[in-house]
Amino acid sequence: MTEFENWPVWLKWIMLACPFVIGLAGCAISAFIACTRNFTVATSAIQSHPGLEQMKLFLGTRRFRARWLLITFLCGILIWPGIHMRRGHLDIEEFENFPAKIKLALQISSWLTAFGFAWMWVTYAFIKA
Repeated sequence: MTEFENWPVWLKWIMLACPFVIGLAGCAISAFIACTRNFTVATSAIQSHPGLEQMKLFLGTRRFRARWLLITFLCGILIWPGIHMRRGHLDIEEFENFPAKIKLALQISSWLTAFGFAWMWVTYAFIKA
């Protein structure tokens, strides 16, 4: 196997930059949703989840950080709805009636962020090995 130091410079840059680009693209999607009126639509679409409602009351919905945290929490609910349904925190009808475009955008945001983070750790392990 070839050493990382022997790779061409352009390939090193791609290997090191891509996880950040992919991860930040996922963060940008959720930040965009947090800053638009889609935030209100998304957070009002699910009202049966007690954790989401408590976070709304505790954090508020005016500051960007609070809105972004609520959106990322909502991303977790939409990525793994089965866990929340089994616990009784998510109503099946609310999940099915969630706006499809926003649901897809939030799921893409979550997977891009997770994939970028995983790629970053794989690259780190590859370079250190």
